[in-house]
Amino acid sequence: MKYVYLDNAASSPPARHLLDEYSRLLLRYYGNSESVHAAGKESKELQDESARLLARTITGNEKNAFVQWTCSGTESANTALSLPRFKKGVIVTTQAEHPSILAAAGRTGAEIRFAAISSDGGIDMESLAGLLDSSVNLVALHHVQSETGRLQDIKAVSQIIREKAPRAVFLLDTIQSLCKIPVSVGGDGPGIILLSGYKIGSPAGGAVICAPAFADEFRKLRSEAHLVPRVPAAMTAILARQVEELYEEKDAILARVSGIAAQLRNSLETLDFECTPTVPVEKASPFIVHARFPGHEGAVLARMLSARGVIVSAGSACSAESGGPSRALTAMGLSEKDAYSALRISLWTQNTQPDIDQFITALKESLKDY
Repeated sequence: MKYVYLDNAASSPPARHLLDEYSRLLLRYYGNSESVHAAGKESKELQDESARLLARTITGNEKNAFVQWTCSGTESANTALSLPRFKKGVIVTTQAEHPSILAAAGRTGAEIRFAAISSDGGIDMESLAGLLDSSVNLVALHHVQSETGRLQDIKAVSQIIREKAPRAVFLLDTIQSLCKIPVSVGGDGPGIILLSGYKIGSPAGGAVICAPAFADEFRKLRSEAHLVPRVPAAMTAILARQVEELYEEKDAILARVSGIAAQLRNSLETLDFECTPTVPVEKASPFIVHARFPGHEGAVLARMLSARGVIVSAGSACSAESGGPSRALTAMGLSEKDAYSALRISLWTQNTQPDIDQFITALKESLKDY
């Protein structure tokens, strides 16, 4: 069955030309990149070349960042939080972080402090500032919230960290923003950012991109602790090339998706059923539109829409089986009932206005038949 696919924040469809190139590279570079023979060295050279390309694309200079390859966004989060330095001191985060961030933080054994989330999904800057002091070793926050699409003021966050906890590492979860919303690493901004290929049309792959000062610590996670898997060279190459292509087109992509998101929001406002936006449009990523439908359960609506050929989500895929309401939504002060009434519609480069028209038609039918 051909779907109208609007769950790109969970996983996006891979680009055909990338699949073809990935297949070619897998057949060419299959040697273990850690082996001493010629095939291994060729794979290692491709992997290193891909790391330089990714660092250069994101920072403007390949020497400005170190790349630790992973297989997914969740693995990127787990890898970043696995550095031994984070097992002591204090970690500051929020209840609105991705489940993989919160789970990995919990496994460090460090004290965890949670900054408050405002009713519009923003990080409460006063609360954050009150939690920061010389004991804080890590601040782990999101750039774009994976369910609601709330875009955080990272410039303000960075300034507060510099003033209140200048020795703390700032880890920014950029899985829903990298290649979509402008972001930087190092300097006055975050020292560590995260990437998932599955969110940007790559058939595979993930990465931790960090300031060069962290390079040796990440290398030891593989060479000594064996906590990070060996990633195929083909995977690293295809991810780096996809990021390069998207960076070349990112302004045009942002403009086009913003237009589609605006049309989607306008269409939701014309429904005969109550529909409440979770995040103000001026504070949201255009790639995620999150809304609540009082009196209806989002999970039920998602299944009804799926039966009509439209794919959306009732929340983050990684927390869908938790059995409880979204922590991100309850952190905003929403009741369990309101939290269960939510739908997330997430956009990517393949989506068009006819997709939105078909979604709205299917949504009207589903709400009527609910």
